[in-house]
Amino acid sequence: MEHLFISLLSFLDLNFNKLTSLGEKTFAGLSSLYTLQLCCNMIATDAADFHFMFAELPVLSVLDLQKNAVTAQGQTPNMGKTKSRNESDVTPIKRKYFINAPNLQILILNFNPLNSLGNGIFAGFKQLRQLFLRDINVTSTINHGVFEGLPHLFSLDLSKNRLISLRQGLFVGLKELKNLWLWKNEIKTIGKDCFVDLNSLALLNLGANRLVALTQDMFTGLQNLEKLILFLNSIKTIKDAVFASMPLLTLLQLEGNRLTSVRQGMFEELTKLEQLFLFSNNISTIDNNSFCGLSQLVALDLPRNRLTFLRLGMFAGLTRLNHLYLWNNTIKIVGKNSFLDLSSLTLLDLGINKLTAVTEGMFTGLLKLEKLVLAHNKECRIETHAFIDLTSLTWIGLDNIKLTSLEQDMLAGLESLKALLLWKNTISKIERNTLVHLHSLTTLDIGINNLTSLKKGMFARLQKLQELILPENMMSTIEDGSFHNLSSLILLRLENNMLTSLRQGMFSGLQKLETLMLFNNKISRIEMNTFLDLNNLVLLDLNINKLTFLLCKMFLGLKKLQRLIVYHNNIVRVDHNTFRDSPKLLQLEINYNTLNSETAVGPGQYQCFHAQRKN
Repeated sequence: MEHLFISLLSFLDLNFNKLTSLGEKTFAGLSSLYTLQLCCNMIATDAADFHFMFAELPVLSVLDLQKNAVTAQGQTPNMGKTKSRNESDVTPIKRKYFINAPNLQILILNFNPLNSLGNGIFAGFKQLRQLFLRDINVTSTINHGVFEGLPHLFSLDLSKNRLISLRQGLFVGLKELKNLWLWKNEIKTIGKDCFVDLNSLALLNLGANRLVALTQDMFTGLQNLEKLILFLNSIKTIKDAVFASMPLLTLLQLEGNRLTSVRQGMFEELTKLEQLFLFSNNISTIDNNSFCGLSQLVALDLPRNRLTFLRLGMFAGLTRLNHLYLWNNTIKIVGKNSFLDLSSLTLLDLGINKLTAVTEGMFTGLLKLEKLVLAHNKECRIETHAFIDLTSLTWIGLDNIKLTSLEQDMLAGLESLKALLLWKNTISKIERNTLVHLHSLTTLDIGINNLTSLKKGMFARLQKLQELILPENMMSTIEDGSFHNLSSLILLRLENNMLTSLRQGMFSGLQKLETLMLFNNKISRIEMNTFLDLNNLVLLDLNINKLTFLLCKMFLGLKKLQRLIVYHNNIVRVDHNTFRDSPKLLQLEINYNTLNSETAVGPGQYQCFHAQRKN
């Protein structure tokens, strides 16, 4: 490969080749090379004298050697064979390597079987800013002084190794380090003052390790830390004042640990904290005032714990909280005024719990709440005026809570509501005027329920409704005028019901409707002029019904229809001029019927298509 390159080359990509060695003069003459990518080759250190290689590349700033076979001088890896992670038949890379590269800023050695790091190995990289050592099979510990001589290092990645402890002095000299990734090791202990030199550190990721306790002196020196990630450890205990040395912390991730309680004072030093993740622990109790002091917190994540009740004082002090996630606990009771302090809350998720009742006063204080999730609770009864305080609510999920009916005043107070989800209940009755005050509603989902009919006036005054979703009920009757006031409706879903016929007047008032889903009913008859008011309908789906004829004037009024789906019926004949009133029809799906050559093909049957071609 010698002398193949030009002197002005600044970027060279040799990734995904089969290089095993690099000679002393391989890159001779490349005095302008800035980036060298050698990822996914088979380069081993005993075949490449990096010392001399760097001498030929005086301005090299980025070197990517990940996924090679870099081990130690004099060791030839077993190429092509799987090597046990427990093997330690290589010695640390000697100090000779990786020197004489004064301008290197990024060095990537991920996924090389280095096994261990010798002292001073990176001493020649005075300008190095980013060092990636992920999954290099480093075991046990790293000696003091390994990272000496890297005064400008900004990011260090030691993730996915087998470190079991971090010792004092390990990070000495890294005064400018901002990001430190140590996730997915086997770290059990962190020595006192281990991070004392990392005064500039902003992100520390210790996720997926084996820590069981957080102690007071564990994080000394991290006064500028902003993000601390401790997910998927085995943390059971957090000692007092653990976070006192991190006054600027904005993100704390403790999910996937073994905490059983949140006690008063546990987080009181974190006055700048904005996000706190505690999901998937074993938390069953939260002391009153436990979150006092977290005046900047905007998101609190507590799903997948063992909370059984909520009470007044539990969330005291969280005046700026926007999002509170409590889904998948075992909450049975929400005491009156439990959320009184959450004046800024916009999202509350109480789904997948064991609530049996939603009572008046339960949501007092939530004047800014916009989204409320109560889905998947068990046989949850909703009292009259339960939502009376939620004047800003725009979205509510009441799906799968075993509601049997919608009663008058059940939804009182929800004048700002835009989306109401009621699917997968057992609703068989909607009382008159139950929905009349929902003037802002745009989406109503009552799918998978037990409705047998739609009554005139049921959806009165829902002039802004755009989506009405009613599939998988037992609906056999739709009274004339049922949709009369739905002047903004765009989507109507009536599939998987028991309708047997469609008649004139059934869809009156739906001038803006674009999509009508009627598949998998028992429709055998469509009266003339049934669709006369549907001037903007684009899609009509009638598949899996019992139609036998497509008759002339059956589709009158469908001037903008583009797609008609009638497959899996019993259609034996298509009349002449059936589609004359639908000049924009582009797609007709009439497969899986019983048409033959005499009934399916003839002059005038598909006249709309010919007319369109001429236009």
